[in-house]
Amino acid sequence: MNRRQYLSTVSTGVIAGLAGCGGQDPDEATMNELESLIKSEDVNLDHVTPKNGSDVIFADWFPRNITQESISNEIISVASAWSVALHPDASFSVLDSTCYTLDYVGLMNMKIDSEWAYSFHNDEMSADEYSSKIDETVTFTEDFERLRTDN
Repeated sequence: MNRRQYLSTVSTGVIAGLAGCGGQDPDEATMNELESLIKSEDVNLDHVTPKNGSDVIFADWFPRNITQESISNEIISVASAWSVALHPDASFSVLDSTCYTLDYVGLMNMKIDSEWAYSFHNDEMSADEYSSKIDETVTFTEDFERLRTDN
């Protein structure tokens, strides 16, 4: 699914969700919306939580399959959700996201700068540029190479 399809699919829900939050804290609204959007993409989300005493938010998940294609598709879903969910007044500067096996063996990690997400969401950054910036932060672990099923 490309960015425009994703944005058009979820835009009504996002607007309704943010409109309904009234006086809700922007960080709380961002976390709730991010969790909802990731789950709506059928990503097996573990949790969305802020890092205590910092401007980092964690969104960790379990892969459907331990393959390059499966995890890459989930990266796209998480990155798209972040660009939509990030409230303009939220204090988060980075989404730090890790994909784990069900027994919490780390498979990959990525970090998405909030400015990239804002720029992408506001059509100030192309999908290719957003993807490229995220790709530069993605690191797959040795455990991924050992456990992957598409060798």
